[in-house]
Amino acid sequence: MSLTILIRVYNRIDDLLANLKIIRELWKKFNNAFVIVAFNGKDDGYELPEKVFKYADKVIQFENNSGHLKGNSQLILESYNYIPEDTEFLILLEADTWLLDDSLISKYSTIMAVKDIAWCSSEWRNLTYSLGIDFAILNFKLIRGFYRDLFNFDKNPEEWVADFLIQKGLRFSYVKELMPVHIPKILSSFFRLKDRRLHIFLKGKMITHHIECLKNGIEDKFAIANCIINSQFFYTSFKKNCFILKIFYFFLPYLLMVTPQSSWFKRKKHIFLRYI
Repeated sequence: MSLTILIRVYNRIDDLLANLKIIRELWKKFNNAFVIVAFNGKDDGYELPEKVFKYADKVIQFENNSGHLKGNSQLILESYNYIPEDTEFLILLEADTWLLDDSLISKYSTIMAVKDIAWCSSEWRNLTYSLGIDFAILNFKLIRGFYRDLFNFDKNPEEWVADFLIQKGLRFSYVKELMPVHIPKILSSFFRLKDRRLHIFLKGKMITHHIECLKNGIEDKFAIANCIINSQFFYTSFKKNCFILKIFYFFLPYLLMVTPQSSWFKRKKHIFLRYI
């Protein structure tokens, strides 16, 4: 199976280095996948260290940045010409989205190949048709002809992608191990999370924190990663109570599953379907 990984980065350089290290050293089946790094922070003074060029197979540096969401679109769109022709599956990754092993990719790419599914990722919001793009598995042969239109978004990219696939009759599936992404409003006073987003997905072995939101920055993220994989993979002097962390994030999805939420009573909406 030919796999290409596209990692987008603006200023999260430390996250990027850690992500590349994870792919090359922790992934088992796809650690030799073709890795593209698409970077658009140079114009704002950010630089990629030499280690990025060592880990990645192709580094694309853009001189300008089209802004937060349009910039994300820009990175994906402009990377198209660098994706190898024989690519069967394309993995989208944000630099700060760490997938600590490749078992999800192995599992879902096999299903996608058998069932002709074009896209697999989390359901981003449960009130709209939406698909996460921080991590996604794409059946490249099925989306190749629609690639530029699929990623030509300037707002609400998760809703745009879902509605585009629906309009084109392309099948998608959810990665259940990475859901839910957001907690119900009723619990927001108990879990003080920015944008009500979860950042640790124990079953999927994924962590997605913005390091500026962690007390000890990337050192905290290293410690969380070490807990999840039961190894001192990242050197850090910071420690976490791994037992409590794992118990909490093991039971949390079950709590969220039974917590009353507006999606139980409201019909799921399309945001862009009539514009595509």
